[in-house]
Amino acid sequence: MRDGRVRVSRAAEEREVILSDLPAGLTFGELSILDDGTASATLHALPRTVVLSLSFADLTRILDDSPRTAAKFWRAIALDLRARLIQTNEV
Repeated sequence: MRDGRVRVSRAAEEREVILSDLPAGLTFGELSILDDGTASATLHALPRTVVLSLSFADLTRILDDSPRTAAKFWRAIALDLRARLIQTNEV
């Protein structure tokens, strides 16, 4: 994502609840890549936002082909999840 934001929302009791607005440069969807699961939230690109997407199959292929890339990728995911858990605990 660059030049914009992504709004994260979720349906709750017949209405949409905004969970957060992610600033440029952040990743999202990390939980569904852990097990090729279904997304738990809806994402809306706000104006002037470019969102890049990678399928689970393509990601798996890239990580299988390059162990070094895989190690860097999973470390980045772990650090991102750690930061989000710390932030959630502070709330």
